[in-house]
Amino acid sequence: MKHRVILKISLLLVLLLSVSWSVSAQESEGGSDGRYCYSGLHELELGVGYPMFGKIIAQSTTGSFNLFAPLFNLFLAEDIVSELSVGDIDLSPVVRLEYGYNINKWLNVGAGVYYSYLNKDVLYSESGAFAWNESGHLMNVLLNVRAYWLNRKYVRLYSGIGVGATMLYGNLGNTSAENVGENDLQSSFALEFRLIGLHVGNKLYGKLEIGSTGTGIINAGIGYKF
Repeated sequence: MKHRVILKISLLLVLLLSVSWSVSAQESEGGSDGRYCYSGLHELELGVGYPMFGKIIAQSTTGSFNLFAPLFNLFLAEDIVSELSVGDIDLSPVVRLEYGYNINKWLNVGAGVYYSYLNKDVLYSESGAFAWNESGHLMNVLLNVRAYWLNRKYVRLYSGIGVGATMLYGNLGNTSAENVGENDLQSSFALEFRLIGLHVGNKLYGKLEIGSTGTGIINAGIGYKF
């Protein structure tokens, strides 16, 4: 299932980049040297990301690591009693909606909303037997800053950071079978780093982002400048 999701994201990216390049080639304007300034333009992006950084950490971590949970948007590695352990974790692709405004040729500020659904098994540590199932709806709301360190007519590269809040509605964090099924709302501070992002196109563009710590290690999508 995981490989199918990654394959679909990869195929989607190829398609989006192909469409973006074709359309942008007809409507782009820029200097003869290929440099381009997008100052004053807005950006609206829709994409998907997979998997969340939290899933990788949570698969091998419980207990004391919860101290760092807010930093990485983790409600997956909560404190649980020694008799329990984390089993299989399934996390849906992250649906990403982002807006940004280009203050100048290299700085972009904006905000984003990110949603995913997670499901995991809790096991009895000693026997490895199934104890119960937990699930939750996870949403991040972030203020984003991007620094574009390469600006060309059809290609832009950037790195960035996001600060905001993570909200989780579900029944994660139970310590006994008696209280399973009680859903509640939790919130936490969220800090996200983005290693490198790529835009290909001009007004209509395809996007690939690698290295996000919270909303998908590999992200693909499509955007529009106006």
